[in-house]
Amino acid sequence: MIFLNTCHAPGLVPLPLQPMKRSLPALFLLLQLFALPAIAQEKNEVLPPRQLMKLLPDKVKGYEQLEDSKSSEIKIGNITYSLCEKVFNRNKNNVKVLLFDFKNAQVMFDQAVRPWRNAEEVNSDTVKQRHLQWEGNQGWESENSFSKTAQVFVAVNNRFIMSIIGERTDLKDLHEVLSGVDVSRFPQ
Repeated sequence: MIFLNTCHAPGLVPLPLQPMKRSLPALFLLLQLFALPAIAQEKNEVLPPRQLMKLLPDKVKGYEQLEDSKSSEIKIGNITYSLCEKVFNRNKNNVKVLLFDFKNAQVMFDQAVRPWRNAEEVNSDTVKQRHLQWEGNQGWESENSFSKTAQVFVAVNNRFIMSIIGERTDLKDLHEVLSGVDVSRFPQ
């Protein structure tokens, strides 16, 4: 009789391997131990960068998309996330849209949303900083009329972070970008 030690944890007994006609239950057990967790892990993967890019709008009213869109998948140790970027331009006004999929990087997601989840709102003549609700998701928006910059951050499905940054623009233009995003296409 051949023994297969599939795990070195205390208290676990090695599995005996029988001749082929008796080994089907053992083979099924091995599949459960090794193959099924790998399949489950696949379901827990981040979106590939090309699929992530498809979640962002291709057009923004009044803006032209620049050709230098970028996307990549980053692995740091056992943490993996993907990101993509699209840039839109109108004269000297720029809008950059970044989308991150932190499905396997919950720590990074939490660090990204922490600063604005409990932040105090500001409303002055030149600065607006406030919480944002968009399609059932929480976010943060800010605008500085003196520097003509605006930012919108939205956490989608406790997994994605969308960052929209405008230079020489205002929140109205950034909201136009948001209106072109179909949140129902974002996986859970």
